[in-house]
Amino acid sequence: MRLGGRPYRPTAPGVAARAEKGAQALGLIGDVAAAKPLIASFAHPIGNLRREIVAALDALQTPKAAPIFEEALSDSDIEVQKAAARA
Repeated sequence: MRLGGRPYRPTAPGVAARAEKGAQALGLIGDVAAAKPLIASFAHPIGNLRREIVAALDALQTPKAAPIFEEALSDSDIEVQKAAARA
């Protein structure tokens, strides 16, 4: 896939950091409409991003996030598991 004339690599340096900040912002906004893109992004390979997604979903307090919290409890990244346990 190409984005802006260059190959798009979702794990490229800097992309994950921007995505993490985006997830944080969506949680802070507090609009439950943000839950849908957060849930859709939870399959991302970078653990820090999954952790921020769990935290953002927790901040939104929507029942739609329950399956993500359950899945996150058995995530391969311990920090994602911790975030899910706090949610």
